[in-house]
Amino acid sequence: MNFAYRYGGSSSVSSTAGETRMSFAPDTLREPTYFVGTLGRKLPFREAISALHDVVVLDLRRKLQDRGDYQTWLAEQEPIWLAQLVAEKEEVANRISEITTQLDGMRHERNRLMQPFYSAQRKYFQWLYKK
Repeated sequence: MNFAYRYGGSSSVSSTAGETRMSFAPDTLREPTYFVGTLGRKLPFREAISALHDVVVLDLRRKLQDRGDYQTWLAEQEPIWLAQLVAEKEEVANRISEITTQLDGMRHERNRLMQPFYSAQRKYFQWLYKK
């Protein structure tokens, strides 16, 4: 059995970061194919063809959002936040001062409590060094 084919070109697929292109070359020796008939249910056929169209033209690539409204709101909000920070600055400085004072007291107390241990440890290591 012999098959005769003649293509007007070659089928190809090319892909880049932004798109994928497909090119199909038909067999020019093949006789055209047709369908002739009467539609029994026209509405479901129309809906099916419409759905097929939606699938064919569907573009699922990520679309960049318009951030203009957000940038405008942010520009308006920034001075408000800055004013709040300036108003809270003194309160935060006082709180830091209190915590630093507490921390210094706790360090002093720790050193006072650990002094006998450190003295005994130093004496032990001196004894080990001599013996």
